Amino acid sequence: MKINLKYTPFMTKKERTRLEKDSFGSIEVPENCMYGAFTARAKNNFQISEQTAPEVFVRALGTVKLAAAKANTTLGLLTKKEGQAIEKACN
Repeated sequence: MKINLKYTPFMTKKERTRLEKDSFGSIEVPENCMYGAFTARAKNNFQISEQTAPEVFVRALGTVKLAAAKANTTLGLLTKKEGQAIEKACN
């Protein structure tokens, strides 16, 4: 994990970041956030409003991601460590 003190519009000047990668390349994400490159890009590119998704939607999405992580861990597509990390983020 790369730690950087670089400033971006959504961080305080001294907030630590980690480097996340996707098919578009690498992007720095605040270290304490439980989202990845896709969400970081969306926050940077679509600053339309302060409106967020309803809590019930976020919880439902977490439930689906948790079920997928458990299934993929059972199938050996995720390591036990990866599955546990996703489970922690979903709960």
